[in-house]
Amino acid sequence: MLRNYFKSAYRSLMRNKTHALIIILGLAVGLAAVFIIALFLEHEYSFDRFLRDSQKITRVVSIHERDGTRSPYTFEDIAAETRGSIPEIVAATKFYAYNTLPVYRDDINTGNFRTLYSDSSFFDVFSLEIVQGDPLGELGKPGTVVLTRSMKKRIFGSDPAINQVLRMGRKDYVVRGIMQDIPANCHLQFDALISFNSLSSSFREDNAIDYPTYFRFREDPGPEVRKKVARFVAGWVNEKLAPYDISIRAELQPLEAIHMSTGLNRDYAIKGDQQQMVIFSVVALFILVIAVFNFLNLFTAQSEGRLREVGIRKVIGSRRSQLIRQFLGESVLIGLLAFMVGMLLVETFLPAFFGLLQVNYEFSYASSWGMVLVFLLFTLVAGMASAWYPALYVSSFNPVRIFQGSMQGGGRGRYLRTALVVLQFTLSIGLITSIITIYSQVQYMKNKDVGFDREHVVYLYGYTSKIEQQYESVRAELLRNPRISAVTASMTIPASGRSQMNMRRPEQNPQQAFECKENRVQPGYLNTYGIELLKGQDFTAPHDKGDILINQAAARKLGYDDPLGREVILWKRSCRIIGVVKDYHFRSLHREIEPLVLSHYYDIKQAISVRAAGGFDQPLLKHIEGVFQSYDPHCKFHYQFIDQRFASLYGKEERLSTLILIAAGLGILLSVIGLYAFVVLMLNKRTKEMGIRKAFGAASKDVSGVVVKTIGRWILIAALLGWPLAYIFSSGWLGHFPYRIDLQWWMFAASAGLVCFLAAVAVAGKIWRLARVNPSDILRYE
Repeated sequence: MLRNYFKSAYRSLMRNKTHALIIILGLAVGLAAVFIIALFLEHEYSFDRFLRDSQKITRVVSIHERDGTRSPYTFEDIAAETRGSIPEIVAATKFYAYNTLPVYRDDINTGNFRTLYSDSSFFDVFSLEIVQGDPLGELGKPGTVVLTRSMKKRIFGSDPAINQVLRMGRKDYVVRGIMQDIPANCHLQFDALISFNSLSSSFREDNAIDYPTYFRFREDPGPEVRKKVARFVAGWVNEKLAPYDISIRAELQPLEAIHMSTGLNRDYAIKGDQQQMVIFSVVALFILVIAVFNFLNLFTAQSEGRLREVGIRKVIGSRRSQLIRQFLGESVLIGLLAFMVGMLLVETFLPAFFGLLQVNYEFSYASSWGMVLVFLLFTLVAGMASAWYPALYVSSFNPVRIFQGSMQGGGRGRYLRTALVVLQFTLSIGLITSIITIYSQVQYMKNKDVGFDREHVVYLYGYTSKIEQQYESVRAELLRNPRISAVTASMTIPASGRSQMNMRRPEQNPQQAFECKENRVQPGYLNTYGIELLKGQDFTAPHDKGDILINQAAARKLGYDDPLGREVILWKRSCRIIGVVKDYHFRSLHREIEPLVLSHYYDIKQAISVRAAGGFDQPLLKHIEGVFQSYDPHCKFHYQFIDQRFASLYGKEERLSTLILIAAGLGILLSVIGLYAFVVLMLNKRTKEMGIRKAFGAASKDVSGVVVKTIGRWILIAALLGWPLAYIFSSGWLGHFPYRIDLQWWMFAASAGLVCFLAAVAVAGKIWRLARVNPSDILRYE
């Protein structure tokens, strides 16, 4: 019997190939999109859960009492002190994250690699495997390093690496071990683990509270244990900070919560975006609703076209239960075919999706079999659920009435299909309006005046210590080229991070200091970047090491009517203000302009910036590379244009815009497919009506106008429902930006207009052919 149901289902699909293909592809596309998004969400929420005892590991978060600022840093001694005093803690570690260091093998630059400074306690907390060597005892000694497998292969290839010497930055390190690569779903990403004692005592003192600290507990720590540890940490730290009149609170953040956490200053962790996760979840739900409703709509419409078949089956003795099972069998077959096509689409487009998100992810059925099974079951259940209504509805018809021609599909079924079509277009219009909003905001941020000249400036990085030591000579050589108008060096550049500092008047106590950002620069920085000096003078060479420049935001915070020549305390250093620069966006437009200090008391040249009159071309870039290599032949030439750097700050929004564009495209595609199939079936039912209209003198435009008005009403209702949804989402999303666009009426009109256009293209041909048909061809057999 079951075999007979599937044979009947197969024959039914073959009789309506086009309609069946539309149903299968529509459901497959929707399932594939949802499956891909589900894999991404699973990846994001799996961060750090692969580590042994991940639920027992916490991170220290410091909260400044003065302003509530939160950061994942504290003193380096906290790890050992707390472990020795709290018996519930079985392991503790700290580290220093140094971003990247240039690495040399035999004086050959092998590239820049991410580094952490820690010791063997790191492996007591984090269960990362050592695959070669025995470095745990060696990590307590200065000048030792453990490489990841990928870094070892990149530098040494198949050659042995243990006990080999690498120059990292300005120091030599001996390779003592090889560890497994850090999984992509780990919040810590690094290529090399350097012994913590390799950091000089002066460096550790200058960066006294820049050390992330982690604890692993014997059992999953409850609220009371976490409070107990936090009180101990806060008490120990506040004792250290007492001379500075600064106090903090502490809390313990679960390891599994780090990736999705927000609100921490200078967080080194690989972070997810909760807002993006919510948006993706909503988009996935929208696509799923559209796909399933489309399937329900098309299957119901197709079922009503089979009334004569149902009547014949009833006449020859088929029971209603058999007819219901036949319809359910057809839906199961369609679901299986859609699932297989959907999996092919997943394998085809999944790499591009994760590539767009810049996420390292490899899909395999072995690791994701549970989710595959869930989606297979969901497809079958959705198919059967979609078939249940038409199965009950069509199988209930009286065969006598069917053959009399008085059963042409009930009003309830027509109203249901119409409601589903309207809902599909409602979601599509909402998604299109959201895309327009996101795209407009991204373009606004990328093109807004940032307060300095970011055109025609390139910055150079990753050069060798020889270049840094001979900076003045390199600068002079570059300026000999008439096309180069300015050269400077700095700790960092616009669109990058800054040192976190605080500043106050000398007569104020430390508790009254306010937070500010600091960039250590060389003379010529203002000229190179076109930053406007409002008052005072720029740095000159030589000048007093205590001289600083501040921006308008810092001047307002200090409260001086005229800050020039005033003494201020920058952290623990006494400095004198020699100039005030106009506020400019040294970070992205996600943040308001913060107080900024430009200083020169540290001779740091991590980035060299060059301005060229008229812009850069390959000959000029080759000339700059030649100058660098004339001072160090082993120097690798790395550069990036400042305007591109700023544009990259909004990559997340651009990727979100692209993904919602894809989602909206899928939603529109499914909706238009559903509309086309529905209109075809509707027009087939109304062919006789159109023939009679034409026989009584109706013009072709009158006949087509009937259908156009019907579809137009559907889209108008969809727009009226979709616009409020889009407004709620768009205004809420824009609320996260201090600098943002205003929503315009045309954004909403454009979405409805686009849907109207696509719907017209989809059904225009069918309507036109029906309107031009000869009524005698329709009515000759009546």
